[in-house]
Amino acid sequence: MRKWIVIGLLASLAPMVGCGDGTSDPSPNNGTVQNNEPAASRTVQGRLTAEASGEAGVESKAITASRVDENGDQEEVATGETDADGKYSLELDAALTAGTTLLIEARDGEQLLGRVAFEASATAEGSVGAPPITGESTAEANVWLEASASGNVCAACTTADLAQRIDARVAAALNASADADVYAQFATSVYAGLEARSAMLLHASVGATQEQLDAAQASSSSAHAALTTSLSASTSDAELTAAQATYVEAYAQAYLDAGITTIQLAEAAQAEAGARASMTITADPETTAQIVANIESTRAAHVTAAVNAAFEAQGEANAEVESAGAELESSIEAAADAGADAQTQIDAAWASYSATVRVEVEAQLDIAQQTVLTGMDTSFEAGASAYATALAALETSGAAAGSVTALATLKGAIVADANVDALVTAGLSEEAAGAYLEVVFHLHAATAVAPN
Repeated sequence: MRKWIVIGLLASLAPMVGCGDGTSDPSPNNGTVQNNEPAASRTVQGRLTAEASGEAGVESKAITASRVDENGDQEEVATGETDADGKYSLELDAALTAGTTLLIEARDGEQLLGRVAFEASATAEGSVGAPPITGESTAEANVWLEASASGNVCAACTTADLAQRIDARVAAALNASADADVYAQFATSVYAGLEARSAMLLHASVGATQEQLDAAQASSSSAHAALTTSLSASTSDAELTAAQATYVEAYAQAYLDAGITTIQLAEAAQAEAGARASMTITADPETTAQIVANIESTRAAHVTAAVNAAFEAQGEANAEVESAGAELESSIEAAADAGADAQTQIDAAWASYSATVRVEVEAQLDIAQQTVLTGMDTSFEAGASAYATALAALETSGAAAGSVTALATLKGAIVADANVDALVTAGLSEEAAGAYLEVVFHLHAATAVAPN
């Protein structure tokens, strides 16, 4: 059903490694954001981490700084070398303008050790602080460069969105993959998913507004800029980790603060997962497992939050449902290390969660209401099958729009007015009927779409 393709085995360490901790800032939206406000200095300072350089060490490594335009084209502007601690200070050949995207690369001879791409802005002292070069920053930069070169950076996407979808484990898998096309394929997948996410939020069946989405993206981009500043000032792995954790929380809060609800975010996450499931990824089983588990972890976090909220809205939190959600997320995280067995484990985790939640939904209903809901199952299953078929048939160029259309159709089939009315006639309140049907919709969408 899904188009995730797993081929080959991990053969060798690819020479391209490194972009920083979901931390780099390779220009918001469609590449570089430029204006004519000059930075006060041409000095760029940063450091190469031992995590990125590996056995090569951090001392006396060649550093190159390049300007990058919105098409991914690079212009070298400075070179230098790291000191004994991996630190470097570069004097650029011309003053920066605020919003310029810089790419800093570290090499040991011909071997690329790591990269970081970020939007340069002068500090109070006039110098530009670059985030550290790490494994995560390298993966982020590679994905962004591939997307820019191919024109796949969608207008609705931000750098903050990209940073949220490349964690340390995915970065390590991408950087270690022997497949030369993995960054380009991952970029296509990520940006198709992000486009679907935004489109689903704005779909009439979900109801978020453009103003809310703009506010959320502005706030999350500000949080990412703050992350870049924190990373630039970091001096230890602990500080990197703390800065990233702060950012993750701020990113999630940005959407809630904009008035986008937990349920709306869950529907957007379903559309994102559906679009990404239609993408072809040719990689070794270990890399594919990390990517799929990352997609499903994002979906699971949003779906479990929405399901928990639906039960709470009808009276009180459901301990069984919350426990099942925690188990789902834990099982998906564990599946990331399962290689070729990852998809099987993820499918089983979703099936177990779905079964538990369905039991708890029916426990809230009397016999007559249960009978009505059970009578709808045949049509629900048909809708889920049609949904899975639609996703499997998606082409790369239409993945985002196709995923949104298919998901909205499935929702319409399950959370239909006729179904709500039937449950109301059986004695359930309209609010409860809608809430429980929404839960059932998420269960069918998740079990129909798990990528493989």
